[in-house]
Amino acid sequence: MPDEITAESRIRQEIERRKDAFTYLALGICIMVVALIFLAIFAWSGDIPTMAGSFVVVLLGLFLYNKGHQGRVQVRALEYQLSAMGKAPGQASASVPPSTKFCKHCGKVVAKDSSFCEHCGRGL
Repeated sequence: MPDEITAESRIRQEIERRKDAFTYLALGICIMVVALIFLAIFAWSGDIPTMAGSFVVVLLGLFLYNKGHQGRVQVRALEYQLSAMGKAPGQASASVPPSTKFCKHCGKVVAKDSSFCEHCGRGL
């Protein structure tokens, strides 16, 4: 069985492989904010060529943000698969009592009949 990869370990490997999505997301936001500030400054001064360059940088930031957002959605879906298997995203192996379940957003244990997570406050 050591050579056999379980579904859980495959999902965990995929989550680790996609962790760079959060970096792309943050980097895209930072680039867009800075470029928009420069775009506003150059628009105020009337410097059209530099304003066009700032607009291109905003588009680069938007591209990175979109790539990061798509990766984040995939990571959240994989974490939800783990929670559906009875494993919390941050736990190696967890036994969940029948009256509880894992939050699909933060991965913490909540009561089975809860409609909101008591830890992160998001809907279940």
